[in-house]
Amino acid sequence: MVPARLYWAARDMTRDVRQELSDLVQQAIEEAIADPEVAPARVDRLLPPGSVPALEGWPSPSLHARVRAQIIVCHAVATIEALDPEVRRDVVYTGLNELPQVGYSFKSCSDGDDLVPAPLVVHCLAAEAGHVLAKLIAHRFTPVYARPEPDDQEGHLLAGDVRRAIARRLNSLVLVESNLWYLASLGDTDLVVPYAVRYDLARFMWDREQPGHVLCLRCGSHVHYRRPARYGTPRHARCRPCSRGNPDAWPSHASEPHTRGTWWLRCQAQDCTHIFVGRADQLRCPHCRLDTTTLSRRKPLVRDR
Repeated sequence: MVPARLYWAARDMTRDVRQELSDLVQQAIEEAIADPEVAPARVDRLLPPGSVPALEGWPSPSLHARVRAQIIVCHAVATIEALDPEVRRDVVYTGLNELPQVGYSFKSCSDGDDLVPAPLVVHCLAAEAGHVLAKLIAHRFTPVYARPEPDDQEGHLLAGDVRRAIARRLNSLVLVESNLWYLASLGDTDLVVPYAVRYDLARFMWDREQPGHVLCLRCGSHVHYRRPARYGTPRHARCRPCSRGNPDAWPSHASEPHTRGTWWLRCQAQDCTHIFVGRADQLRCPHCRLDTTTLSRRKPLVRDR
């Protein structure tokens, strides 16, 4: 909250006062995320409200979806830790100048923890990786970080080219996160990247106007955009197979995507609140299916939910 207020107040001040205020805000944020162990969990709370735009065309994950995603993340962390060290190797290369490579350091993961952006980077790698992640997110979305060059006559605190450069560096960690989920799938072939994790990666760490990496929001597969976006051709973080269908074909009783061809669905049977994985045309959860219940226990459908 405070960084946002200082930012807007500073725009109408002289350059010296503006510089001093921005230095104070930067110092406050640096101190808040100085501890590498807690920086990833704190950074999204420090960002000004509305500074991280929502993804157009994709619903925000519900609280239930985030809790379910955290459970899957903890399972993935345990799966990677149990892998043969020869499979996962000793170090991970990030492509960042400030942290070219980082080793593994598995941290405790509880189902009750909050879901953080790039959770496997935070929970599986050394604390320096999570610290760099938090600093880059703060650099990208906190206005006082993206300063213009001294010869900028307009004197705006926010420079678009600086923000885009930071976004490109931040996107390097999406590739690291994707590779970690691939390693987890080697230990558990049924493991699927949760929609909440895909959503946060695209929201915090992907710039749809630039080349970069993202996980398909529909199915979870890796997508690599090799060129900048064409004018008038928006990108929606879908892989090529998922882009062939109708992007608006979202079942009315679906809460979120699962994999290609399946969804997390709300059971449409009366008085049933179960959420299950199924095809778009499935209306009943396994407990309410007609072939698993007797005639006297069959519940009517409720279409208005």
